[in-house]
Formats: sequence, C-alpha cells, structure tokens
Amino acid sequence: MSLETKDRMTTTPLQRIAHLHDGNLPAEAAARAGADRERRGNGRESLLTQFLRRRRGPWENLATAIIAIGVLMLMQPFALSLFTYSFITILTGTVMFVIVSHFRE
Repeated sequence: MSLETKDRMTTTPLQRIAHLHDGNLPAEAAARAGADRERRGNGRESLLTQFLRRRRGPWENLATAIIAIGVLMLMQPFALSLFTYSFITILTGTVMFVIVSHFRE
C-alpha cells in the first residue's frame, strides 16, 4: 500500500479539498453559511413570514384545509346554506392549490 493511498484512507474528503485549496475553502464555506443563517434568521421563519414570502408549504396547507372544510360543508346534514356554499369552497381550495403549487419551495 503506497503512502498516498494510506493518506487517502485516513483523511476525509473535506480535508482533501481543503488541502487542495490551501485551507481557505472551509473558512469561506463557514463564513458563507453564517451569512446565510443570519439572513434567514437562524433558519426559523414565522408562519406569517413564510406566507408573505410565498413559500409553498404553508399555502398548500391552507388550500388543503379549505378543501377539507368544503367537503365537511358538503357532507353535513344540518344547514342548507353550508351545503350551498360547499362547492364554491371546494373549488376555491382546488384552484388555490393549483396556483400555490407553482410557488418556490
């Protein structure tokens, strides 16, 4: 086994890359990750912020909830007015889901 092969087995890929780039790459990557984390607010956005930034997840959840409410309105036997508006509620939720599925992740 050559010395180079033995060295490869004991070092991680990140250490080999750092060696190729004079050790500057991990420091630059850490600085860039820190800047990204600060910009995002440590990775924790409020639900309102996610809605305003048009993130797909919260909007899809809202559209799904509207569809579920429409189905419940359709299946309940108590109020005719709820039954009357159930179709438009389901349709609104479906159209909303189709639109928000094109938002960024």
